[in-house]
Amino acid sequence: PKWFYLENCRLFWSNTNSLVANGALCLSPAAEIEHKDGSSEFFVHLKTGSLQLRCESESAASGWVMALRRGRQMLPWDPTPHTNHPPMPPRDGASILINDSDQGILKMEVTIQPLIRTIFHEEVFGLAQAGDILLFRTNGTVLSGLTRSVTASPWDHIGLVVGESTHDDLRVIEALTNGGVQISRFSQFYNCAWYKQYSSVALRRLVGPREKIDVTRRLEKFAKDVDGKKYQVKFSKMIYSWVWGPDGGPPVNELDKDTYCCSEVIAAAYKELGILRPDIDAVAYVPGSFGSDRSILLLEGFRLENEIEIKFSKSQA
Repeated sequence: PKWFYLENCRLFWSNTNSLVANGALCLSPAAEIEHKDGSSEFFVHLKTGSLQLRCESESAASGWVMALRRGRQMLPWDPTPHTNHPPMPPRDGASILINDSDQGILKMEVTIQPLIRTIFHEEVFGLAQAGDILLFRTNGTVLSGLTRSVTASPWDHIGLVVGESTHDDLRVIEALTNGGVQISRFSQFYNCAWYKQYSSVALRRLVGPREKIDVTRRLEKFAKDVDGKKYQVKFSKMIYSWVWGPDGGPPVNELDKDTYCCSEVIAAAYKELGILRPDIDAVAYVPGSFGSDRSILLLEGFRLENEIEIKFSKSQA
């Protein structure tokens, strides 16, 4: 379980009953709190994703929802974190302690459940669209394990959906170590048993005003421009970007590059769409940058939904 407490418009959490919170979620006025009568579960929907929270009783959940909605509406909204956190509460079952003052303090232990939807690979057709992302956790290789360790992410590879969502036209663009930038049909992941290379595959859907920037057509053109280019991980440029950030120079023309690594080609595609910052080189991104725990900032009203886990066989279910 995780320990939570609400103070002002911040939902703090900790892995242990300690004095220091591990993190905090800022409840802006736009945050949506979803709760069905009679349920001990409720949802907190933020711009960066959603959390599913489970309490020990329906009355406990109702108390949390009431306090969260009140905290969300507090004005002025101050997103800066507090430096002095009150101690986490001792376990006290389903009891709730709500202070009716303006501080809006609520303390209780709840269990957090990741909001992960699972689908079978056949359901991807008709659901995925151009611009959606596929995240992969590779089985057993030293490089993939090192990538996950260094980037502190469960993902070590990434692909991008291009084309239409029909069975024959749904394709994925990837940069692979043994073949460079390639475009494949999504159906090949099952038909050719490619999925067996991965212990986990997830879909993140791109949401936003697609028609405004013609996502499908522009990604088709981008895919043709980069198809066949060689694979390369530019470690020095990547580390420089992490340490120094944007250098203030002109935006990088990603299509002028001769080589890409897997996350670089996806970031380059998003930059070509105009939904990723133009002043940051695509080489600065890693597969984990696109995971829901990183809250990547997209432009022009776009965002990525939470991961949907894809199962390719009944034994994986």
